[in-house]
Amino acid sequence: SIKTVEEIERIKKAIKQSDEGQSFAHSLVESGEGLSEKEVRTEIDYFMARKGIQENSFSTIVASGPNAAHSHHSNTDRKLMKGDPVICDFGVFWDGYCSDITRTYFVGGTPSEEWRDIYQIVLSANKKSTEALVEGVTGHIVDKAGRDFIRKKGFGSNFVHGTGHGFGLEIHEYPSITYKSRVKIQNSMAVTIEPGIYIPGKGGIRIEDDVLPNGEKPIVLTKAKKEIY
Repeated sequence: SIKTVEEIERIKKAIKQSDEGQSFAHSLVESGEGLSEKEVRTEIDYFMARKGIQENSFSTIVASGPNAAHSHHSNTDRKLMKGDPVICDFGVFWDGYCSDITRTYFVGGTPSEEWRDIYQIVLSANKKSTEALVEGVTGHIVDKAGRDFIRKKGFGSNFVHGTGHGFGLEIHEYPSITYKSRVKIQNSMAVTIEPGIYIPGKGGIRIEDDVLPNGEKPIVLTKAKKEIY
């Protein structure tokens, strides 16, 4: 779970590829009205394959409109509609190590006021859990920081999964960062921070970063834009 300097460098290379993939996905989704989830997935995968990646670290997820209400979604032939939130969750292997990043975009580029508010809540929860990723605290504390904020905003029942997990040689590794987690955070544990809000029948928002604990100043390794709405 504690990565060496060499392992971290390999992880950074994998993250660089997925960051570029998210930049591509951002443009594709905002202008992608009429494309199907499967078509968007194929375009993202092709873009990353041309970068010379080893392989995807898991099957690319593109969840649009009401399908984005499912925290883990299998891509369908549903076509993107203007105003849809679209969750794009993917990662790659590079030199044996993987990345895992999620961003949420809106078809047409302009979310409704309701979705803009929810987006900002998730973004703030992402920041709060990231800031709580301090050496020596438990995973419970990290999870609680973002979860309590989401709960105070009235969406506690809509955050339906843990805040994060370790990754490296595999996409899911120790530690697990959940409400029940008692594992103590240590420097150089590569983990995800990925709060989300999911509204049944309407859609959802998830914002996921890859983060490295570093004393009291966690390092966010993923650089793809997220403060966009």
